[in-house]
Amino acid sequence: MGVVALPPKLQETGRAEVVAVSRRNPERLALAQQQLNVSEGYTDWREMLEKSALDAVLVCTPHDAHVEPTLAALEKGLHVYLEKPMTIKSADAWQLVEAAERADRVLTIGYNNRGNHVWQSVKRLLDDGAIGPLRQINATMCADFRAFWQQMPMPPAFQSGFGGDLVAPGNWRTQPERMGGGMFSDSGSHLQDLLLWLAESSPSQVTALAQRSGDIELSIIDLLARLDNGSSLSITFNATVSGGDELSFYGQGRVTCYGERGAITADWTGIGMGAKEIWVDQDGKRTKVEPDGESFHPVAGFVATVLDGAPNPCPAHEAARAVMLTEAAYRSAETGQMIQVEGM
Repeated sequence: MGVVALPPKLQETGRAEVVAVSRRNPERLALAQQQLNVSEGYTDWREMLEKSALDAVLVCTPHDAHVEPTLAALEKGLHVYLEKPMTIKSADAWQLVEAAERADRVLTIGYNNRGNHVWQSVKRLLDDGAIGPLRQINATMCADFRAFWQQMPMPPAFQSGFGGDLVAPGNWRTQPERMGGGMFSDSGSHLQDLLLWLAESSPSQVTALAQRSGDIELSIIDLLARLDNGSSLSITFNATVSGGDELSFYGQGRVTCYGERGAITADWTGIGMGAKEIWVDQDGKRTKVEPDGESFHPVAGFVATVLDGAPNPCPAHEAARAVMLTEAAYRSAETGQMIQVEGM
């Protein structure tokens, strides 16, 4: 989806110009050039990096093809905005972290939740000690992603534009091995990054159970993890829950953070995970907390980081934690064992 949404979001900042675009499909490339009003187009991203005058690139390739173009761009001294998940293997994620550090370039990973003003408010409450030291984070995410592995019509909004039909035969999102395992490593990585960001920690031990929907992918996952800071994390993820008779990318979820002096809860509905309300439970009382601040798209944050030196909305070394968590969860589900996670 990033290949459709990100270039327009970049243009909307008014501070960056899209000067070139690369698509392997010539027809989709021509459509992208038309819709983005871009004259330079390439069917090979390598040629684009060689011939175009660039300051930065957006890498929106399939998950299993993130590493090569990102490394090449960093080695040419370009800043990179990389779609989530960062990679499908933790070793590759840390390779990109090191490459960005060597090149002294900005590498931002596209996790939208970090720019949501409600989640930012939750983060500030935790950082300010509103519920004391964090001890546990629980999360449930239910969504309807069945179209990716069943013969179901995709909503019209996802069949138009230069991104193409997301569930057309051969599309990489219908191939779990290209996604890193399925929807838990795709849309589920948004939730994983959110929880690790709120906790400001990395997974150290992970155990998981998983079920398949048909014969295609692991679609239902229950995960328990111990984090480096001593707190616990639990996730229930189900990609097969329908919100109605027709596919609508229905989604809902809840995140609850438990501390020594209370709990913070935020719910969401819809596929975007944009929480609407915050509730704090303390001393037997539940209080609604009004979020403050304004939401921003991570592409806008990327531009501000490059041009103004603003904080990176999602630096690579933090996004790599979600890759480690996903990888460990799949290994645990496959082997039936608790996985010891080793970071950098």
